[in-house]
Amino acid sequence: MFSRRLVVALVAAAGLTLAVLVRAELIAWRPLSLFELLSLLVAAVGTAVLVPTLVSLAGQTRAMRDQSEFLAIQIFADNLLQLDQIFVDRPELRPYFSEGADPTDLAPLERERALAIAELKLNVFESITGVGGDYAMRQMGVTHALVVRGFANSPILCDLLEDEREQFSPPLVGLMQEGRARRNRGRRPG
Repeated sequence: MFSRRLVVALVAAAGLTLAVLVRAELIAWRPLSLFELLSLLVAAVGTAVLVPTLVSLAGQTRAMRDQSEFLAIQIFADNLLQLDQIFVDRPELRPYFSEGADPTDLAPLERERALAIAELKLNVFESITGVGGDYAMRQMGVTHALVVRGFANSPILCDLLEDEREQFSPPLVGLMQEGRARRNRGRRPG
């Protein structure tokens, strides 16, 4: 918003400029005709209406941005709660997403369930990293390390992303590669 000091400074600068131009005789000081007076009045009224309109528009834009960010955070939180509920309902699948368990030993039906959960989790990660990148992650309280840890602790998540790489954003693929590398470093002795 415009501060009072800024407006006073602009008016003073305009007055000083006008005085210098009159003094230097670059502008002749003469009475204004009716047309010039009306033109000046219309310009002043237009400016007086335009400035508050622009200030109001800026405020509305900020409010819409804040509302959009809040909505995005709410959707993300709802998705995380949905994931948590899945692990409450199916605790036997949690090790495949938080403990690095190998999904090859799963029965076919359980493997399909685990893949569905992995797809949901990838979509949640993509909704953050693919749309707004690091800025969105910070706004939603999701750290780079949290997403990397999610990949490091879940081979099934990495495998699914690798299989369907073209459907996901490059930043998410990069985070997956970082998580996979972290998991591989953890397996080395010493």
